[in-house]
Amino acid sequence: MKLPARWIGVGAVVAMLALPLGVAAQTPAAQPKATAVVPKAAPAATPKAAPAVVPKAATPAAQPKAAAATPAKPTTPNNRQAIEITADALEVQQDKRVAVFSGNVNASQGEYVLRADKLTVHYAAGGGDNSISKIDATGSVFFSTTGQTAQGQAGTYDVDAGIITLTGAVVLTQGENVVRGNTLVLNLTTGQSRMDGGATGGGRVRGLFVPGGGPAAP
Repeated sequence: MKLPARWIGVGAVVAMLALPLGVAAQTPAAQPKATAVVPKAAPAATPKAAPAVVPKAATPAAQPKAAAATPAKPTTPNNRQAIEITADALEVQQDKRVAVFSGNVNASQGEYVLRADKLTVHYAAGGGDNSISKIDATGSVFFSTTGQTAQGQAGTYDVDAGIITLTGAVVLTQGENVVRGNTLVLNLTTGQSRMDGGATGGGRVRGLFVPGGGPAAP
């Protein structure tokens, strides 16, 4: 908002002088009075004291802010992740809630890989749920997860329980260590495994263990 301007008026003062009427002619003219003008002494200028300079307090050094800790994101278990399957052919049997993949079949779920000549996928019962409950594998079955691989003639993957079972001339490899048997049960949740012997090899489990030959530590 603009402030109104102030106007300052300056007035001139005029003095008027006149002679009085009827004054005699011999009246001597008034002698002007000499007025001595005494110059006023200029007052001595008083020097102004210089303002004292107050030093400013030093600005405290900025403290580095501690980086906020990023909370770790919860990881989804492998057996709860999506399963991707590729194959040469697919047959869907809707009434049985079964899908049959054949020819160079490869299934992956997180860190799990399952390969076979044929995979039969069983969907959960109930009609409305299309989640996979079990996978049957036949022909040159191969399974791998972190640090180990297993091979057999047939296998079953129980998705809900997180357990895979291989049968028929099973070979389990962990690093340079090799175990052979007839039936292998892998608990993918706990990491425990069990190998049973059968007709192959006299019904006994055979193992070859190399010192320092286990899977590398994560």
